[in-house]
Amino acid sequence: TNGYGLLWDNYSASNFYGAEAGNTKFKYTSESGKEVDYYFFYGPDFDKIINLYRTATGRAPMYPKWAFGLFQSQDRYKTQAEVLSVKDNYRNNHIPVDAIVQDWYWWEPLPIGSHIMNPARYPDPKKMVDELHKANMHAMISIWPLYGSGTNTFNAMKDNGFLTSITWDNFVSKTFDTYYDAHNPKARKLYWEHARDSIVKRYGWDAWWVDQCEPDNGSLLDERRKANFSVGKGIDYFNTYSLEHSKGLYEGWRKDLPNKRAFLLIRQSFAGEQRNAATLWSSDITTTFASFKNQVPQGINACVSGIPYWTSDIGGYLSRTSPDGIPDWSQPAYRELFTRWFQFGTFSPIMRIHGKGERAMFSNNWDVNTKAILLKYDNLRYRLLPYIYSLSARVTNENYTIMRSLNFDFRNDPQVRNIPDQYMFGPAFLVNPVTEQLYTGKNSTSGKITRSVYLPAQTQWYDFYTGQLYDGGQTINAAAPIETMPLYVKAGSIVPMGPEMEYSTEKTSDKIELRIYAGADGKFLYYEDENDNYNYEKGNSATFTLNWNNAANTLTISDTKGSFPGMLKKHVFNVVVIKKDKALGDQVMQKFDRSVTYQGKAVTVKM
Repeated sequence: TNGYGLLWDNYSASNFYGAEAGNTKFKYTSESGKEVDYYFFYGPDFDKIINLYRTATGRAPMYPKWAFGLFQSQDRYKTQAEVLSVKDNYRNNHIPVDAIVQDWYWWEPLPIGSHIMNPARYPDPKKMVDELHKANMHAMISIWPLYGSGTNTFNAMKDNGFLTSITWDNFVSKTFDTYYDAHNPKARKLYWEHARDSIVKRYGWDAWWVDQCEPDNGSLLDERRKANFSVGKGIDYFNTYSLEHSKGLYEGWRKDLPNKRAFLLIRQSFAGEQRNAATLWSSDITTTFASFKNQVPQGINACVSGIPYWTSDIGGYLSRTSPDGIPDWSQPAYRELFTRWFQFGTFSPIMRIHGKGERAMFSNNWDVNTKAILLKYDNLRYRLLPYIYSLSARVTNENYTIMRSLNFDFRNDPQVRNIPDQYMFGPAFLVNPVTEQLYTGKNSTSGKITRSVYLPAQTQWYDFYTGQLYDGGQTINAAAPIETMPLYVKAGSIVPMGPEMEYSTEKTSDKIELRIYAGADGKFLYYEDENDNYNYEKGNSATFTLNWNNAANTLTISDTKGSFPGMLKKHVFNVVVIKKDKALGDQVMQKFDRSVTYQGKAVTVKM
């Protein structure tokens, strides 16, 4: 909030103390380092600070459009038949989803690092992935930077001197599997070639879950600190392991798979990781409201530190109260938790279900009411894809941040400085996750179904569901029944919404529901491209600006800039101007104020 950022360029374990001398000083300490570089970024606006940070550490490339749909994951699908059953249940029930994720131990009983799917459980992995593709789904698989002995891949790494002395205590196979040296460029190249020639070329997977890339995580930490990487001791370079590991994967992907955008999901991140197409997720968290409550500031803080893409395990990873870690989803408290987490996930940069036990949206673990609420928010996510994908282009082109601390847009409002559980999702939406049990637990008999929401000053806010208009600069008790996460839209916002669909590219964007929230001037930069290649880097994309003049009550659409093969020649914008007590919420618009046909040339219409 003082208008600057600081990058502490040290690769060992470090601590930051931000409350020294009555909050007038701060202190960094690192356990190792001969000298330290640090970089000072002055804004004072947060967007400028992040822009400077990513200018120094690297821009985030575009993700494929499908990556902004729903990821369905579980620990774990154990057979090819199970994966295909998940695919069938989503499509047969017409539930929107874009990716199915295969978590770890698909190689068992072969050693880790073999990169061979167990043929007894996955008799034809290529056919399995092809079936997902035929259903317009994408396939993501977990890969680890570890090698078990007794495989050709292990021997190749060992013979070249590319293995470290650091092992992972494999509690499944009761072995000690070895980390490769991701700091060695030649080792990274060989790791990529192993994965490319097996997982990608052999099976056709679309994205990688880059798990367990923390060589400092385990027993005998002092011994790990003494271990050698090609660049130095472990104690000096632990924090950059994932950065170097993801670098090898991304650079190999760009070289050998030039027509498919990379997507990496990673658990540990360092400055610059965004340039390697990496999304950070918040690790193996518990299925509790306390854990969920922590996710909101974790996501906000990750993004305010310069990481553009972040996600969490919707529902939490495991239960600490059941022997197998699988939550009992028949319990009302767990259903309430999952519903609230799913609502939050809808307005996270990446939306992803994951954890122990079945929790897919079609699951019989959910009652009819829970299924209806989940589907409502899943549909809303897909309808918002024109908005979200346009913002993702700004992430790449402008170093923008989608999940925004309130200090990004309201840093001059002192009331927002200590709010850990509200944020902006792009320029329009004020998101207020319900992280407190209201229907179960201590509040179950109190009748409380609200949460406190601060509405930032210097603007007005519309209740997304009812259209009720509020002045900013006040705290309200927002209605929060189980089907509703309080959501407010800033006056002057322009929100393009697409049709309901079952996957991200099922329908074209030739007809857009355009919502304009009156009360202030506004603009929105609309973006389109080919959805899944790197031709945008060659200029193959198109943008136009939607401008709202509140005093004149006019909408102006600028000339289109740019072009790409297959681009639409015509858009129809069905425009509705939201005013006090007029709202659509998540409903598809049936009546609109104007229908505007746009063919690439500037047009102004009076509303």
